[in-house]
Parts: sequence; structure tokens; C-alpha cells
Amino acid sequence: MAILVVASGNYGQVLQDIYDITGGDGGLGEGDSGNPAFILITYQQDNSGQFGPDRINDLINNVACNVVVVGDNPTTVVAPYKLCQVRGVTGPLTGGQVNVVYETTQCNGEGYFVFDADGNQIPDPNTAILFHELSHAYHKCIGDYPGPGAAAEFQAITDENGLRAQLGLPLRDPNNNKQAGCTDCGAGGQPPPSNNCLIATAALGSPLAPDVVFLRHIRDSVLRCSKLGCQLFDEFWAQYYTFSPSIADKMAVSSPFRNQITRLAVQPLVQFLTWAYDYVQGGWQADDFAARVESDLRVSAQTLSTDSFTLSSLENLLGKQRNDQYIVWGLLVPLRLYWAAATDLERSPDKGVIGMRVKAQIGDWLSAVPIPAGYRSLSESEIHQDLVLLNERIFTSPELRQVFEKRLWQRLRGCGDN
Repeated sequence: MAILVVASGNYGQVLQDIYDITGGDGGLGEGDSGNPAFILITYQQDNSGQFGPDRINDLINNVACNVVVVGDNPTTVVAPYKLCQVRGVTGPLTGGQVNVVYETTQCNGEGYFVFDADGNQIPDPNTAILFHELSHAYHKCIGDYPGPGAAAEFQAITDENGLRAQLGLPLRDPNNNKQAGCTDCGAGGQPPPSNNCLIATAALGSPLAPDVVFLRHIRDSVLRCSKLGCQLFDEFWAQYYTFSPSIADKMAVSSPFRNQITRLAVQPLVQFLTWAYDYVQGGWQADDFAARVESDLRVSAQTLSTDSFTLSSLENLLGKQRNDQYIVWGLLVPLRLYWAAATDLERSPDKGVIGMRVKAQIGDWLSAVPIPAGYRSLSESEIHQDLVLLNERIFTSPELRQVFEKRLWQRLRGCGDN
């Protein structure tokens, strides 16, 4: 039915890899998926009779399922492994869809290798890694996938060799699925967490769950488009990673705990960030913004008021990071605002009051974004250039822009504490 590429992460590399698999076929194109989080790949095949283009044509135009592809980085965890350890992962066929995640940076340039029939190391380029996973997806879609194990790898490597022959690459030994390269798979070469990593992925079951895709979109298409956003995310991530693996591990073995974290932390946080994203996309001046906020809140108000898991319960799981400014701003304040609004909505007889309050709080929250210490190293010219990007992506409201810029210059010139 279709190949859909997640429009965040390393999607540009994914598009290039698919193009290379088709041999640079000009019939490959992009279409409207109906969802801005995904890019629809279209294909009017010109290079027929070649293994790679024929397989891409089948996946896009002939098989009866969707294949969703995301390109990500070496240390992204697809439980229980980091991508740099496995190169790629293909999920089960569920609801007519197969999800594919693969590593697109070649271990940040170090390179990956596999083995030929004589036991020699041979390159494992992105095209081969992606095609290998697309082979699993293809066979799951057409119903002849033999199940996880050596038979499935033999099937995929045999297909991969069809592409390798087309591209003039050395052929793999179909009976040898060993991999090499990427000697430093993660900081200090440490092994990955024992199970799961990102709390949202553990809660929602897949790195391609819609809410996880949305969070990745915020990371890559909003935050990482500016120097301040990049530094902010790096600071937040450094603190978040100190407690998230242990929480995700507990979620993996306790369904009640996973359900509590999902309903009372992950979903509210995603909802708050969705409001914030809508706000910067023009919601700050939309007449119906408050009504939409209250409509979303009514869905969850009963759950929040009856569940025994509280904000204090969550904060106790964070240890000393509960006081870190990046965790407070990026995690705890959104949850506090969400939970307070959901509780107060039940008590307020007047429509729009809570929604308007949340609207104002989102503006205040955005303007209070922590300013990383590393931002001081930028020149004034670089900061002005960065402000242009920030004003396009985040500070779209003139009032919000004025408040943030005043605070920023006060901080950088030593006139304010944050």
C-alpha cells in the first residue's frame, strides 16, 4: 500500500537511502500522507528488472500493508538494544502496518561491517541495512516470513545480496548474521540499559507510536533548529537519562505501574506539549484555543481525580533530578499545570475560564525556558541569528517574543538570575 517515512529524526538520509536502493530512479517522489508527521513515498518505476527498484515498487504499489520507516541515531534504544548494536529492527505486522527503525549515521562515521562467505569483513552501508529491514517487512506483508531466527535472517540476507549485486557491493554469507564495527557503541562503550529506555517508548510500546513520533518531531523540527534549542535539549537529556532507564525497566515488568505512568505522566505531558505546539503555530491568537484545551481536559479529568498515583509519586521517582531546572521546566511544570487544570475544570461552572488560564500559562512557560550556560559562548551576531530561528519556531507571538528577548539579554549581560 505505501512506504511512509517519519518526518523527523534523520528522514533526509532515509529518503536518500531509498533513492539509492532504486538506483537513482527519477520516478521516486514524495506525496501528501495526510499527516505532517509522515512523508508518503510515491514511485512510478522506470528502472524495472532490477532487484532493488522492483522490491521498492512492490512495497509501495503492490503489497497490502503500510511500511513506516524511521532513521535514527546510534544510541537510540529499541528494547533491549541500542541501534548501533543491531543496525535495524523490524516490528510485527499489526493492523496492516509494519514499522522499521534503522541507524543512519554509520556509527557517527566509524562504519559497520558484515562478513562474506570466506569470513572476511565487508562494508555494511545504509542502503544494505535499510534493505535488509525492508526485506523482513516485505515478507511479513506477503505472509511468507518464517518467524524470528536464522531462517528469517537467511531470507533477508539473500534478498540483501540481490541489492548488493545490483550496486556492485560484496555479497554476504547468508549463513552468517554476525556484525562488526562501531567499537564505541554509546558513551564510554558502556552496554545499554537492561530493558527499554525512553519512558514514552516504554509506555506506548513502540518508537513509532504516534505520540513518540510527535515527541521526536518536537525534538528535531522545533528544538534542534536553533542553537538554544539544541543546548536546551542536551541539558534536559543529560538529566532525564539519569532516571528514565530505571523507570522504564520497572514499567516493563509491572503493567499497573506502566499504566499509571502512561495515563498520569506520559499522556498528560504529550497533551500539554501538543497545546504548546498548537500555541506557537498560531493558537495564541485563535478564538477556539481555550475551548479545545477544555475539551481535551474533560476526557482525562475523571482518571486524574480517581487514580492514587500523584505528582508527588512521580517526583519521588526522579531523585535529586526533581530539582534540576531543566527537568522542572521540561517535565514537572507541564505536568503540574496540566493536572491543576484538569482538577479545576470539574469545579469551574464557566466555560472557557480554565482554557484561557492554560493559554496564558503556556505563554509564561515558553518565555521562562532555561537559558543554558553554553549560550554565553555565542557572539552577539550568532545570538541575533539564532533569535530569528527561535522566533520562527517558538516565539511566534510578538508579546512572547518581547518578554523572552528582554529576559535573554538581561541574563547574558548579568542582570538576571535566569
